Amino acid sequence: MACLGRAHLPDALELAASGQVAPERVVSGVFDREQLPEVLPERHLKPVFTR
Repeated sequence: MACLGRAHLPDALELAASGQVAPERVVSGVFDREQLPEVLPERHLKPVFTR
């Protein structure tokens, strides 16, 4: 299944780099994917998991 948001990624990155938007206001934390089982049950606005 294709990621529908992928088409918007370049624009989103450009906005973040320009300072027009503040990603930290949406993302509650960046976690390693191995942390998923312990982090997911906690209340987070928008956790981001990395590889």
